[in-house]
Amino acid sequence: MNKILSILFFSISAFTYSQSNIKGKIIDADTKSELPYANIGIQGTNIGTVSDKNGNFNLNLNKKLRSSDTLQFSFLGYKKKLIQISSLRNKENVVKMIPQSDKLTEVVIPSKKPKEKTIGRNHIGTGTLWFNFYTAGEVQNDKLGTEAGMKFNLNGDYRLKSLNFYVGSNQYNSVKFRLNVYRLDNNEPTELLNREDIIFDVGDIQSDWFKVDLDTYDIYLEEELGSFAVTIQWLESKKKTPDSKFFAIPLGINPLDTKYFREKGMSNWNSSNHNLSFYLEVDRY
Repeated sequence: MNKILSILFFSISAFTYSQSNIKGKIIDADTKSELPYANIGIQGTNIGTVSDKNGNFNLNLNKKLRSSDTLQFSFLGYKKKLIQISSLRNKENVVKMIPQSDKLTEVVIPSKKPKEKTIGRNHIGTGTLWFNFYTAGEVQNDKLGTEAGMKFNLNGDYRLKSLNFYVGSNQYNSVKFRLNVYRLDNNEPTELLNREDIIFDVGDIQSDWFKVDLDTYDIYLEEELGSFAVTIQWLESKKKTPDSKFFAIPLGINPLDTKYFREKGMSNWNSSNHNLSFYLEVDRY
């Protein structure tokens, strides 16, 4: 009898979730306002997505998931929320997120006149290597949350003025990204250093540089930080054709540089000794 119960318990614990997807809306718990482009996923996996501009999300699930697996919801300025998949049985779930009450540290910028500086790869190289957000032969049609960027070293105190990257090829009428600035721990992106969401649309630009103005965000990084990472995260896109997949940035190989990439906002980071045509303009103090 005990053996039968043990087998039954194992079967229940290994139960795979029968729903193919979970839909819902993410809102502010106090104001009930919609939270656009929030990250949703299972930590350490490639299962995840991003809410749309109205806070709505549609998460495709892996058949091997268990009902006890936990989804994480995160949005800048709000406490992370963890919910078991088994609790999201409704066709239209409402996820209420609580604003962070932590006071932001005041940024004091030195009064001395800064020197303008460029860091990163400000050329396109030979054009023989490319980083594409889609891989060859990939059938997946949801790149929401995919993130890529570079490591930068601090040689002084920096105030970020702009991010520039080269769009080598673009098969979209519109691609919306979020720019993230991360602290590095053990050479891996961890805590966000920007205090506001930085969202921009590349449009249909291709074979040209694209600039993201950061001047108004007052992102000030002290030299003692050592290094940091800047990434762009795919939030929304409009294809030119049903088969559109290519959005590419020139890529080079350099043992002194580190490129970061992850499939979803909760995925583990992958790194490699490459450099994207991806540079920052900064004020150095």
